[in-house]
Amino acid sequence: RIWAVKTWPDPQIGVEYWGKNETWYDVSQMVPFPGKLTLKGKAQAHEAKRQFELYAAKEKEILQKVKAAYYGYFLAWRQIEIFEDSVDYLKHFAIVAESKYSVNRATQAEVLKAQVEYSKSLNLLGTLGQEKETMQAELNALLDRGPNEPLARPLEPPLPSAELDYALLEPIALGNRPEVHAARHHVDHMRADLWATRAD
Repeated sequence: RIWAVKTWPDPQIGVEYWGKNETWYDVSQMVPFPGKLTLKGKAQAHEAKRQFELYAAKEKEILQKVKAAYYGYFLAWRQIEIFEDSVDYLKHFAIVAESKYSVNRATQAEVLKAQVEYSKSLNLLGTLGQEKETMQAELNALLDRGPNEPLARPLEPPLPSAELDYALLEPIALGNRPEVHAARHHVDHMRADLWATRAD
């Protein structure tokens, strides 16, 4: 669109036939006001840059969502691994409590308490399994895969360094944020468009 708005309008050719011996030909070309096409091209160039920055912003947004989903998937996986060990221990304690109760070395309340804790951990393990499936489906959706496609066991992601303070992070964030660049190009686009309109 940049070259389209910078190009002169197409020339026009006309033919008028006045009879047997008289034919008129004419060629006309509209000449825009000097500088108008340059301003229009500049406006479109800023619009193109704005669209590119919005595209980059969408890329960063999706990347951030993928990272968040991956961390959530990793967390759910690790919680399940930890709670599976806990469930095994609680199951063992429930069996021991039942054995002690059968030889009158434990009370019925102790047996019930061990069984309740074991049941709670089983329920929590089921909840964590559902959470893992949810995070897997979200990650698959972000990666343009089927929701039920299996994912491998996630590797532990490295923890980023957080030693910078706000005063150092703010200019970095503003300098690398595509939405800010897109807004600047939008202002420049509208300004150039305004001057092009005034050139009519």
